[in-house]
Amino acid sequence: MPYIQFNNTGAIISTTEYTTSLDEIEITQEQRALVDENRNKFMVKDALLVDISQTPDYLARKLEEAKEAKLAENKQKRDARLIGGVDYEGVLFDSDTDSKINISIQLSEMNDTDTVVWKGMNNDRVLFTKQDFVNLAGLLKKLTVDIWGDGGLDDQYTKAISDAQTLSKLEEIEIDYSKI
Repeated sequence: MPYIQFNNTGAIISTTEYTTSLDEIEITQEQRALVDENRNKFMVKDALLVDISQTPDYLARKLEEAKEAKLAENKQKRDARLIGGVDYEGVLFDSDTDSKINISIQLSEMNDTDTVVWKGMNNDRVLFTKQDFVNLAGLLKKLTVDIWGDGGLDDQYTKAISDAQTLSKLEEIEIDYSKI
């Protein structure tokens, strides 16, 4: 069953060795306009133009394409949340990898009575004790585990996307990392 594919000049090329152009089959002007608007939804079978948009193969291909797009959306939103910061004592602090490393280094070099001025994401200056760094590190760890941990949001969204059997079920998946 040759699927119609079009090259950049508008000529039809099928996925098999069979090739044709719209001029070689009989179709109405309305059909030609429909094909022009929906080029990947048709095939030629027995010199007739056939709408394949509801065939299992076409729907499976569209579902896989939509899943890839939904996974890309998940990755973008997940990564944005990972670096979106955490709130500690009313100040938003960086949550990217560099910040986690810097906090870890700072913690390892402090004794229990030291204080350090630390800056938040918006350049807010805050006097931190060692315990403040421990608390902030705990929030950063929680954020990371809530997203990346076994059963975390990334796992949940990835599984839901993978398990979706129809485009409508896939479209129902709302990816939202703002709750953590």
